[in-house]
Order: sequence, then C-alpha cells, then structure tokens
Amino acid sequence: MRARVSPRPAQPEQPLAADSASARTQPSARVHTAPEPPPAAKDSAATKSRPAEDSQLGAAARILAQAEQAHAEGRMEEAHRHIKLLSAMRFDDEAVQARISELKTTLTRVLAVDFEKQAAYEEKQQHWAHAAHSWLRVAEGRPSDSLPLHRAALAQLQAGVELRQVMELAKRAVELGPNDAQAHRTLARVYLAADMQANARRELEAAQRCSGEAPAKGGLFKRLLGRDAN
Repeated sequence: MRARVSPRPAQPEQPLAADSASARTQPSARVHTAPEPPPAAKDSAATKSRPAEDSQLGAAARILAQAEQAHAEGRMEEAHRHIKLLSAMRFDDEAVQARISELKTTLTRVLAVDFEKQAAYEEKQQHWAHAAHSWLRVAEGRPSDSLPLHRAALAQLQAGVELRQVMELAKRAVELGPNDAQAHRTLARVYLAADMQANARRELEAAQRCSGEAPAKGGLFKRLLGRDAN
C-alpha cells in the first residue's frame, strides 16, 4: 500500500515590498483649521465692532453737563445752544434716543421759566426785539402753550417786524389756543396793523365769545383802530 500524503496548508500571500514601502511613506490625511488669533487681536476686533454710539453718548453727556452749567451760571443763550446741539444728535438705540429727548425736554422747560422772567423785564424796558426773542425761547419749552406765542407776536409788532411774519406767529397762537381770548385779540391787532379790518373784527368777536364778555358796540375795536367803527 502507498502511504497517503496530507496536502500542505495554503500560505497567505505576502504584500510586495514596494507596496509595503509605499504604505509606510504615504502621509495621513489632516484637517487644516485657521490659527486662533491672539488675545490682543480679539480685543481689537471687539473694539472696532463696538457701536459708534459709545462715543456719541459720551459727547451727549458732555453737552448736557455744559448746558446745565451754563444755566446755573445764568448764561441762558449758551445753555440753549447746547440744547440745540443735543437735539441734533441721533441714536440707533431707541431707548437711548428716548432718554436723550427726555433730558432735552426737561432742560428746555427749566430754561423757559427764566426766559419768561427775562421777557417780562424786557417788555417793561420796551426792548421789544429782545422780548420777542425771549418769548420764542419760552415757546420752545412750552410747545402746547399759546401765551408765549401771542406775547412774542405783540413784541414783534412793537419792534416793527415784517407783518407777514408777525401774522403767522399770531395765527399759530390761535391754533394752539382756540379758546384763548388774548390770542384772538393779539391776532386782531395784527390784522388791524395790516389794514384787514374785517378779519380783525372777526377775531375780536371770537375773543368776546371765549371770554364770555357781552358783545361790545365797537368799543374795543374803536380803541384798537383809533377811530369809530360800526
């Protein structure tokens, strides 16, 4: 009998030397990321992106302080100029804008009290142009009050200001105070100065209705006109 020979097990194939070397030398894949900026660069970027309103707020605070100081020292016109500068500033932040407007309104009202005293003094001294100017400053602090407007119109009339300008001011006073008898009388005086007697009579009648006075038979109209008027 012949002896049986067992088959030899198959050997696994060995990789070629070149392939092995290539695998050893092939670089591994890497994910490239942008370098992290240094802390100083981050701070600089944040500073540049900060809203420009930071510097505006600082400027507004300085203007407000200057206005308050000028008012405290009796320099009302200078204080008023600072308020005008403050009014011209605009902010994207609505809350900031509202706060600035509130401060401006408050200071304007405070100034109006002193400008009214000054206007009354200037009227007594018959400095009509100055009185008209001061009354207009009062009107800025009291925008819904007809009194400073019709007082300014009277002062302008005495100062010889162009009648069309005076008339517009007196009309504004009547628009603000339709029930203000004195505003209607002031407009009547302006109409008479412009030789518009029918308009003047209408305003005098409106003044009488507002004041509850009995209709005068040409009395006030006669005094204003300087002659009899039926």
